[in-house]
Amino acid sequence: MARLYKRPDRGNTYWYDFIDPRTGRRRRVNTGCTSKAEAEAFVQELWARLKGLVKDTETVYLSQAVQDFLAAKSRMMRSAWRYEIALQNVLAVMGDVPLQAIDRRWLMLFRDRRLQAGATPATVNREWTALSSLLSWAVERGLIDANPALRVRRLKEAPPRDVYFRPDEIRRLLETPTTPHMRMAFLLALTTGLRRGELLRLRREDVLDTGEIAIRNAKSGRDRYVPVPDPVLAELRRYMAAYRHDPYVFPWRGMERRSGKPTGFRTAWRSWLRRAGVRRLRFHDVRHTFAAYFVTQTGDLRALQAVLGHATPYMSLRYGHYVEEYRERIRRGIAESFASVLDFPQIGTKMAPKTPTDDEEWLQ
Repeated sequence: MARLYKRPDRGNTYWYDFIDPRTGRRRRVNTGCTSKAEAEAFVQELWARLKGLVKDTETVYLSQAVQDFLAAKSRMMRSAWRYEIALQNVLAVMGDVPLQAIDRRWLMLFRDRRLQAGATPATVNREWTALSSLLSWAVERGLIDANPALRVRRLKEAPPRDVYFRPDEIRRLLETPTTPHMRMAFLLALTTGLRRGELLRLRREDVLDTGEIAIRNAKSGRDRYVPVPDPVLAELRRYMAAYRHDPYVFPWRGMERRSGKPTGFRTAWRSWLRRAGVRRLRFHDVRHTFAAYFVTQTGDLRALQAVLGHATPYMSLRYGHYVEEYRERIRRGIAESFASVLDFPQIGTKMAPKTPTDDEEWLQ
């Protein structure tokens, strides 16, 4: 029970005896006032300061909302660990604030601070997406009235990376010793275009007798079936017979807390590149390599969309410039096919001069 009383033995000033709401412990404070009216004014000012320091139990703060959001959504999101890292970055930059305090100005301040710290527009947009998902979830729960992030445009990002492994780099990698797990993962990604996450979630039962790999609950939200070339399929079956990581094909599990990447995978990958003398490329660039070689050889963007599991044809159009290489190769092939009949270099489309063996070849 709070009590205001005078102590003649301490300068005849008023003291205030109360329970500190921050710690739950009893405190006695000297107001320094000899007048009761001044002492009461001191007490009012003291409680005003304390209320500013103590969080209202009915107010939901960002840190608590992040925990509740991830607990509710982690089972349904395949990339929950990415959302966790993004939201932790938001907390580190902006601090723990009530959800009601997040408005347009707060969001713009967050964006400016991240850009000033050196984050790329793509990184800021990913963090913005995670925060917007959290705020939409809070609206559904009735914690806030609206999601202010929906009214702010995303930053313009740089064009997607168009980096792929050259043939000599592929050969150097395969000639450089590494673990059988990393070699098999590289070969499979190179010839099927599978994502790293799809490889690490691959189960033994998903390697089908039809010569395909079943990708369950893919990024697009639908299962898909990816054909595997016969030589790679045979090596994959030998690998599965020699190494068992039931129920999965590959051994890597868990996440590195600092980077959010699968444990041990990134270290093994970079070590292999360094020993082979290959540029420091991402493992995801293996997927780009598959797409570039596939389109150059077939020119079929629709088939590429099905194999890569792109949700829309637009995502596959980034490889459209490789179609021109395919068309040029076809044009050269057509010209070579008719070189014995039409003399293109000398006389355009006129008949090429006959040789003694021409008639014999046509008869055959």
